[in-house]
Amino acid sequence: MRKKVFGICDTDKSFIGAFTSYINRRENGRFTVRAFSAPEYLLDYLQGGSFDLLLVSESFIDAAEECMHEVSLPEKATFILAEQKDAADFAFPAVYKYQSAERILSRVLEAGERAHSGRTGAGRVRITGVYSPIGRCGKTSLAMALSRELAGRGGSILISFDEFPCCGELTAEGDALSLSDLIYRLSADAAPAADGLALPEGDSVIVPCVIHPEDIRRMDPAVAIKLTEATAASGNWRNVVLDIGCAVADPRSLLRSCREIYMPVPGDEASRIKLERWERLMEEEDRDILDKIRKTGLWPEGQAENAAARLLGMK
Repeated sequence: MRKKVFGICDTDKSFIGAFTSYINRRENGRFTVRAFSAPEYLLDYLQGGSFDLLLVSESFIDAAEECMHEVSLPEKATFILAEQKDAADFAFPAVYKYQSAERILSRVLEAGERAHSGRTGAGRVRITGVYSPIGRCGKTSLAMALSRELAGRGGSILISFDEFPCCGELTAEGDALSLSDLIYRLSADAAPAADGLALPEGDSVIVPCVIHPEDIRRMDPAVAIKLTEATAASGNWRNVVLDIGCAVADPRSLLRSCREIYMPVPGDEASRIKLERWERLMEEEDRDILDKIRKTGLWPEGQAENAAARLLGMK
């Protein structure tokens, strides 16, 4: 099977090197990355080569101004790396250059898949995490609100990996297995079929929560990943929301699976110190996770839905 070709064009060689390294690390060889620091190299490649996705910076466009008439960039594959956040004067979609590589890549992949499919709702399943190393910050309330808001974007399912979930009264009833049942089943089955999980049905659903706190505390993190991947592979929802509790033995594997991670942060001094210690640990052990964090302050009681809508750009 042919690897997709991802092109990056920028006169800044250090940016090209860092971004190429990030793509290779995150996508684990899914793309063949072609990097161009000068217009003549791009022109030579386009004589017989093609792109599935192509990022072209403003500086590269300026450098190539005299020879751009000689080349036709792929219409559905090209994105501009813009110098300004509100850039709108380009023939191709623009993404702001000066943000994390995670954000740039996520937005380009999602937009590229929509363009190639011709459908607004097409694309990979979006896995959204809600996590905080600080307790009692409204994490689960925000996860439920995000799931409800995302339901209009192809449906959503919420999985709460919290030892004391508070969303039990909102879970689906009937034949759906509880999270405790799923953990047991996935622990015994190395490759579960997505359709064999008996997940709830609907546009906005919650997997019934664990029965006992020990089920989360003793859970192998690999089991949580298997459940997340099987849920995403089911094709029933475009959005999977993970409420990741502190009792998960090693939350990093779940956090790495997320496209973005929303983190409620209280404003007190003790919370600030705890968060700084956690961030230092991530700097040393898993820097990419920090690029996915979207911090939010707390909100008045009953306003989680408004907070979720703002975070998702719906308000």
